[in-house]
Amino acid sequence: PSDHVIIGDLPEDLTEEGLRTNFEAYGTIKWCKLWNGKGGSGKKSAMIEFASVEEATWLVENLNGNVPLGLETEVTVKFKPPKGAGGGGGGGYGKGGGGGFGKDRSSPYGGVVPGGKAGKMGGGMMMGGMGMMMGMTGEPSTINDLWKGLLRHKILPGGTWANDERTVCVNGLPSDTTDHDLLKIFSPFGAIAPGGVRVKLNDDGTAKGNGMINFLNLESADAAIETLNNCMMPDGKTLRLRRYGDWNNGGKKGGGGKGGGGNGGMIEPSVEG
Repeated sequence: PSDHVIIGDLPEDLTEEGLRTNFEAYGTIKWCKLWNGKGGSGKKSAMIEFASVEEATWLVENLNGNVPLGLETEVTVKFKPPKGAGGGGGGGYGKGGGGGFGKDRSSPYGGVVPGGKAGKMGGGMMMGGMGMMMGMTGEPSTINDLWKGLLRHKILPGGTWANDERTVCVNGLPSDTTDHDLLKIFSPFGAIAPGGVRVKLNDDGTAKGNGMINFLNLESADAAIETLNNCMMPDGKTLRLRRYGDWNNGGKKGGGGKGGGGNGGMIEPSVEG
């Protein structure tokens, strides 16, 4: 294990700033570098140095073959091979990796103490019984600190999201759409996994027009698709919704695999005064 990780299969339009923004949710980044992949595949690779081996280990064990926050495709994550070790390095601790969280999984915050027993702070979040305590750093915590801790420890219901048949892809979103906007629109259909709402952004911060929502239940995904697919906005443009797998197949199944284009509907322009 190492505090350095190598991440592959990153999108070709990812910038170093975007790399840092997307992955700082998983740990404290001390240094990072982004480069073009080999073989002209269009994919990029990156190396990130985290503040601790535990943070790097969590990334290897949880994001290898998964989709990180802010991205839309799976990535590979492995440890940087030690000098003179050739191309080895990937994988993670396996069981008994220190720190102990869940099923012998290493925790990104140091030791997690079960049952309210005392233990080391480890510079991060500790849990005991129904409560939890952030490691004392002397600095006031931000809401982002709380969010990162809850996300890394998988404390929130739903655990780590993954793109599967419960994932809804939406296209045709207005340019000012944010993650919070998608959450407001889609949360009434059912529970959404922590961090399971993403809007793809341009370099200037405007939305590219597409987003993804990771529901916890298939019924919620189907209801959202049937209700909002082909929904017409005041400017005449329509929203297009598909399940994650159907999107890659050109949308042939439509409406969550149930045939057509949902209920659709038209959103009337607002009238003021």
